[in-house]
Amino acid sequence: MNEQKTETEQQILKAAKQVFTRKGFGGTRMQEIANEAKINKSLLHYYFRSKQLLFEAIFKDTLFEFVGKIKLIFNSEEELITKIPKIVHTYSDYLQKNPYIVIFILRELQAEPKIILKIVEMINIKSFHFFEQINQEVEKGKMKPIKPEHLFINILSLTIFPVIAKPIIMAGLMQGSNELYNQFLEERKEIVINFIFSAIY
Repeated sequence: MNEQKTETEQQILKAAKQVFTRKGFGGTRMQEIANEAKINKSLLHYYFRSKQLLFEAIFKDTLFEFVGKIKLIFNSEEELITKIPKIVHTYSDYLQKNPYIVIFILRELQAEPKIILKIVEMINIKSFHFFEQINQEVEKGKMKPIKPEHLFINILSLTIFPVIAKPIIMAGLMQGSNELYNQFLEERKEIVINFIFSAIY
């Protein structure tokens, strides 16, 4: 019975993620999720009493997946000169394979900020060892003075923007070619790493 429940929940969560990603919170109806999961609406409500609870479960999973991909790197004891390239490569590879996630998060940040902010607070990004390392490197004079928050946002911005701006980049710079766009993303990894290093060392 428990195994069946787990399988059904996973089926619902998978279906809900697909519908929420396409339509966002406001545009999604529970019936659409039930249809996507190939179950009746009553069964959907048995597992998740409301769209709000289901959305929070999906968004939490999505955000934790997004952050979890690099959390181990952020908290590792590796030196920053090794850690930063790993962060850039890991984020870039993940976003290239899952471009919808950033769009989903940004869209829902506009629509349901309270839910998103509550989940972000739970993650507690500033507790990552990465932030402490930066302060230590600056204090020792090994790195140019920079607040950890700025370096963190610089790395994220440089890796995330090309994914968000894909339609513009494709139309304006890549002649509509996915092959050229993917090649561009690959080249950007080293460009971003060198740009960050030149700014902090």
